[in-house]
Amino acid sequence: MQQTFLFIHENWLNPLLGIWSLIALITLGVMAARRGVAQDFWSTLSFFVVGGVIIKFVVPFVMVEDPVDGEGRVLAIRGYGFFLLVGVLAGVGLAMHRSRQLGLNPDITLNLCFVLFATGILGARVFYVIQYWPEFQEGGSVSIRRIVNMTEGGLVVYGSIIGGVVGGILFLRTQKLPVLAVLDILAPCMMIGLSIGRIGCLMNGCCWGGVCDTQPSIQFPEGSPPYARHVETGELFGMKAPPLKEENDSGRKISVVHSGSPAETAGIRAGDEIMAFDYSPNPNDARLPEEIVYLIRRGNGDKKIVFDDDEIPSVSLPVHPVQIYSSVNAFFVFLFLWFYFPSRKRDGQVLGLLMIIYPIGRFLLEIIRSDELGQFGTQLTISQLTSIASILGGIFLLVFGYYRLKRTETLEMREFDAKKG
Repeated sequence: MQQTFLFIHENWLNPLLGIWSLIALITLGVMAARRGVAQDFWSTLSFFVVGGVIIKFVVPFVMVEDPVDGEGRVLAIRGYGFFLLVGVLAGVGLAMHRSRQLGLNPDITLNLCFVLFATGILGARVFYVIQYWPEFQEGGSVSIRRIVNMTEGGLVVYGSIIGGVVGGILFLRTQKLPVLAVLDILAPCMMIGLSIGRIGCLMNGCCWGGVCDTQPSIQFPEGSPPYARHVETGELFGMKAPPLKEENDSGRKISVVHSGSPAETAGIRAGDEIMAFDYSPNPNDARLPEEIVYLIRRGNGDKKIVFDDDEIPSVSLPVHPVQIYSSVNAFFVFLFLWFYFPSRKRDGQVLGLLMIIYPIGRFLLEIIRSDELGQFGTQLTISQLTSIASILGGIFLLVFGYYRLKRTETLEMREFDAKKG
């Protein structure tokens, strides 16, 4: 786990904006000299304008006080964001490579990938905010800063796929390109991006697995999401209560207290209730909290249980390395779709297979994940419910395509490209 790679200081922003502007001028100048001021010129211009706006206005908005010396404001470059970017670049590179093979202008593919990235990030964040809405409310009001701050993660894969597909369809319609044929090109590329991006989840500690006593397993340090969850449920000390459903959830009944555990030594029993808990940082050792406190109710009486720093583990319990499993799963889906693509019989076939194969693996992985709770009164997580919907949609697309669609060949795609000049 390596949540932070480096900090970008606010003093760096103007030089970065200058470098960005210089790259924009060179790129646009070369494009204008080679092809004139065509539609792809304006799409590329919009890309650089949006990037400049982000550097100038969005980045300063999400900067925080420098945690090292407290002087000035910084933007943390997280391991999560780094691998997300690497995944996007890998997906874009493969998409442009396959576009060249099929005669589709790679400049158009690049512009399409930018649209997919922007709408995918938007969809991923919206999906996350909806799923964890209580976390974005402070003092009865909504925290806009927390909603737009994605430097510490907070993106949902299915939200990114939905947002990206919607944005991609709109773009392809305006470009008069065959929607399903182009989405077939992009389907495996999305999977390689996801495979690399899941390593970012490992760096961030999010999307973690459930507690396990078998190998392989992985443990996360204090300050990580799995560690915080194990404090929340009491599992860090040998007891187990349900996780919080709401921020001020109380009266969570303890179902298990393991023999010989710190919880049993402290006098906690199965059937007691966790009314509240708290832990604060240790001023002498930032790696561990100074103490972890539980307010335990038995019958009508409450008792405060305090675990001191010498009783507090430095790492979480062993959990399933789901981030690695997810990365491997996405990589094998990528391989299958990438090598299946030349054998496709109809447009939409590769996309339909993606909508079926990936959700099957995701549904099964959710069984050993521990970061999401059941939704709508069921034991199924939001991702499992979305997986079911995706599988049904994929089956419909394959059946519909079998009777109503044909395969777009290379020549036809060149004709589509030629129509735009």
